[in-house]
Amino acid sequence: TDNDLRRYEGVFDENVFLVNAKSEHMKENYFTYDVVKYKRFKTLILEYIDLIPELAHIEFVYYMDIDVMMGAPFLDLVQGLQQKYGVETIPYLFQQNPLYVRDDSVKYNNHRQNNHNHDDGTISTLFFFQNFPASHMHYFACSGFFVMNRHTSSYCLSRWRSIMDNNYEQRMDQFSLTQMAHQIQMGRITRCKMTVMELDNFLSYPLSNKEL
Repeated sequence: TDNDLRRYEGVFDENVFLVNAKSEHMKENYFTYDVVKYKRFKTLILEYIDLIPELAHIEFVYYMDIDVMMGAPFLDLVQGLQQKYGVETIPYLFQQNPLYVRDDSVKYNNHRQNNHNHDDGTISTLFFFQNFPASHMHYFACSGFFVMNRHTSSYCLSRWRSIMDNNYEQRMDQFSLTQMAHQIQMGRITRCKMTVMELDNFLSYPLSNKEL
């Protein structure tokens, strides 16, 4: 939050952690649309989690926009994505055409490294849900719900952030995400793997009046 933390005293229980946004991350008067400076914090999640000692043991982070509603036990979602997409698996060897690729032969890497430098050759990973077909069809994935790996996702996030900064006139963060996907497909980004997950029974989008 960019507010004084004292504002939230007594509002949340011990399961909610609050941190102040760093001034250098606020990007005041930088983007054409001011809302983008807040969207940009999606790409900084892992950096802020590192500031919370109580979360040091967390390895996988599920990001959801504030307007995402849970309609079933969250554990069912976690287990379902693990079973179908191997979300909680660290891909260790580079794969050709990493976008949209799922490798069932990948084994879980038990070697824990508490750094985000990727000096060991680990491929950076992000998992997104496909976008709703009738909405923003030129954007391939939904940026409001995605999964990160604590040890491997920082590189992908930094590239997403860099493209977002370079396209400061855009309002939708999906634009930068799609640009990153294209760069992966063209081989310009070679250490990032983006998996796009089908909606199935995991996620659904409400229909507008025009779509009903």
